[in-house]
Amino acid sequence: MTKLSIKSSIHSLAIAYTLFQTVAGHMAMQKPCPRFGGNIEGCKHLADKQRVDYDMNAPIGPASYPLQNSRMFCKGNLEKRNRVISDVWEAGQEVTVEFVRGGANHEGGHCQFSISYDFNHLSEKNIGEDVHKEANFIVVHEKLGNCFFDDNGNPEYTFKFRLPKYLPSSKDAVFAWSWVNARGNREFYMNCADIEIVGNSCKHEGTRMVVANYLPDHPIIPEFNKENPNGLELYTKAENIVMKSHENEKAYEKEKQWKHDNSLKKREDVIELNIDDDDNLNFEDLQGFNEQEFDEYYKCEEQNNDVSTTLSSSTSTSSSTTSSSTTSSSITYSSTTSSSTTYSSTTSSSTTTTLSSSSAIVVPSNPIFIQCKPNTYECVSDKYKFHQCDHGVWILRDVAPGTRCEQDGEFIKQVIDV
Repeated sequence: MTKLSIKSSIHSLAIAYTLFQTVAGHMAMQKPCPRFGGNIEGCKHLADKQRVDYDMNAPIGPASYPLQNSRMFCKGNLEKRNRVISDVWEAGQEVTVEFVRGGANHEGGHCQFSISYDFNHLSEKNIGEDVHKEANFIVVHEKLGNCFFDDNGNPEYTFKFRLPKYLPSSKDAVFAWSWVNARGNREFYMNCADIEIVGNSCKHEGTRMVVANYLPDHPIIPEFNKENPNGLELYTKAENIVMKSHENEKAYEKEKQWKHDNSLKKREDVIELNIDDDDNLNFEDLQGFNEQEFDEYYKCEEQNNDVSTTLSSSTSTSSSTTSSSTTSSSITYSSTTSSSTTYSSTTSSSTTTTLSSSSAIVVPSNPIFIQCKPNTYECVSDKYKFHQCDHGVWILRDVAPGTRCEQDGEFIKQVIDV
């Protein structure tokens, strides 16, 4: 064998060894299928719409790495037409995240699993630009210090955890795994998957994902071992943020506009009422041609945080009463007809609320906090008065002189009294 062929063989072996270290030296997410992961088993279909990153297990940090597609958050941006939903998760569901077996775990480290509702929206507006400072990733699970090891010290490639009970719905959410390795070069790893979330809340509050060993403006976490991990203060003192579904907000605005237009159209057919029609034009209850589908999907309600609430009612002859203590809160809505109804709830904070109006506020028996649908009307039994729904509470008003009230669906007509 000539010297040239020996050198060539040695060079080839060196390249092969380097490639092997690249493949086996790090970790890569396998389930849910990460974006650009078309070379990963079970994720080949992604290659039909996305470029293939053959270094899925390569880090996106440290700070010395040049900023390019494979070094950006989630290893790059994707236009909506190229995104592929890898899984559909429900709020409160137990989910499974798996990693390619055989990768080196660098003696553990800090792992976080997060969800973003605005990353796709921001990155689509800024294709080719890094939006990690603007995007919000909120942590739903983490394993600090000894990530990729189980309690017995054995390698761990599968993680099971339960999603928060309250999450907003979105068909365009991004799930992210991020990792700061314990041993070796100071690096930051990140894989992302496009997922759909079927939620039950308008928002979710939690801690922001920690970013370290990435670009010059982020902290560096030195090497550490599982017994004495560095950088924990960055995780325990992480910023608390509130996330909302950007998609949910867009849908809300669309439905709100439809309701405004539709309400104006309906009112053209209604005899002018003895009130200011634009007095209380709110859109708390979304309506539209796709109302049922919209409501079933988003289930957008303020989260209750599992606070136990009880309701009780009582009747008195006082005018307007408000009472509070450190163990309960009560709200009294009083009418000019000499009766009042009290709403009580067992909560840990005190609340003082006063509601006044020139018109009487009528609360039906067996009350709940929302009595009626905003901007609806209801004739009362004597036909010379009607209810208008104001912020979920019925307001009693008089019809115009010489007219009586007739019900017309959710609206009323004032017709000439004969």
